[in-house]
Amino acid sequence: MKKVSVSLVSYNSSKVIETALSTLFREVQGVELTVYVVDNASSDNTADLVRSKFPQVTVLSLAENRGFGGGHNAVLPLLDSDYHLILNPDVIFTYDALTPLCDWLDTHPDTVLVTPLILSADGTVQEVPRRLPKRRYMYARPLARFGGVFRKWRNEYTMDGSRFDGPTDISFCTGCFMVVRTDALCAIGGFDEDFFLYCEDADLSRRLSAYGRLVCLPERSVTHGWERGSSKSAHLRKLHLQAMETYFAKWSNREASGLKKDSVSVVMAAYNGMPYICEQIASILPQLREGDELVISDDGSTDGTREAVEALAKEDPRIRLIDGPHEGVIRNFEEALKAARGDVLFLCDQDDIWYPDKVESVLRKFRQTDAVLVLHDARLTDGELNETAPSYFAAHGTKSGYANNWLKNGFVGCHMAFRRELLALALPFPADLPMHDQWLGLLAEKRGGVGRIARPLSDYRRHGGTVTSVEKHGSVANMIKHRWNIAKAVNRRLKNK
Repeated sequence: MKKVSVSLVSYNSSKVIETALSTLFREVQGVELTVYVVDNASSDNTADLVRSKFPQVTVLSLAENRGFGGGHNAVLPLLDSDYHLILNPDVIFTYDALTPLCDWLDTHPDTVLVTPLILSADGTVQEVPRRLPKRRYMYARPLARFGGVFRKWRNEYTMDGSRFDGPTDISFCTGCFMVVRTDALCAIGGFDEDFFLYCEDADLSRRLSAYGRLVCLPERSVTHGWERGSSKSAHLRKLHLQAMETYFAKWSNREASGLKKDSVSVVMAAYNGMPYICEQIASILPQLREGDELVISDDGSTDGTREAVEALAKEDPRIRLIDGPHEGVIRNFEEALKAARGDVLFLCDQDDIWYPDKVESVLRKFRQTDAVLVLHDARLTDGELNETAPSYFAAHGTKSGYANNWLKNGFVGCHMAFRRELLALALPFPADLPMHDQWLGLLAEKRGGVGRIARPLSDYRRHGGTVTSVEKHGSVANMIKHRWNIAKAVNRRLKNK
């Protein structure tokens, strides 16, 4: 049975929270629940009510009101679950809508968040946002009743008129009910507490999209009170406007320096890459624009690799062939990275096959998030591209976060791309570095964050002639020594740059 944690943040919620908890425990039977109520210094004895009537609930009483996101963040250090439900205290379960959402996450590893339809007490579908905020959407809300362009903008924001007759991808999930993969929620640090109230769910949705799809399952539903406080209270309306400006200031700055026009460098370390390298190059070049480049550092091949690349470079000026340092694959990649000129850098093995949408999918993920590095899944194959495993992430138990990847590296260079700002931090590589991909990944986890695409964007070919291998492990003593050394190296680099 899947372990699901639930957090409700209360602020003077005694009139509604008892119903929310009662219906949750009564209806949800298909998962193992651990429920937390975080009380934001209520004055109506909400915390005491919950303790007395729901002894199975862990109550966290905060000394001050930390806001919606701050309250939910208080439970993050306590979580030991597969999935986490962020729940408003005015939501009512009329049946078990939670277990099917968790089942969806079980069977769809490319999804990071699911939500049901949100209904009003009369059974009508609430006009909750489902697209990322734009200024016209936000300011149209109080004017939508006048129709015209304001109603049109409001309908765009809520995806009103869209066919919700099956699982539907959304980009914004309302904070009243969202089921999230716990490891992804913890990896991004939960809510941004710069938002006290309002827009924190839009920001969280945007950052979670780096880890996978956001999906609405319309065949499931819950009932939500939704008091629309900002339309009735001048104080709440002011908080809403402040939150909107915080959101737009945060994300418009990132979009202004985004990747819509940034150049791409694909960086390949080559050594005796025949017969696969030409097939790999052919899968890459159609995805590159004018001004992009494929930098290939050949480390002294003797099987015709260099000659084959030279011939291709004469036909396509985007291919740049340089001489490697003859010091092994890590230093060969370092040499190629030093020569690269692009704003976004893709690491590339010589024997894989890139899917046609890889570059655009990764660049889109950068545009959607503030990550400095993006990691995608891959299909594992043998030398003839026969599938050996459909997902590298699943086969190797890839997890997110610094600690997980320090203990067991989940970063594979040929599944990664990163912004130039990370390269400035990462070079030069430490002298005794055994894995350049883990080095880049751990730095990214510490400085800017990692976005993940939970679907394969390449065929990861493993065969007898593979130069790098994820299958080889040293002795336990060497593994401990390596983890100690790389942790020291990361801390030293972060301190000095």
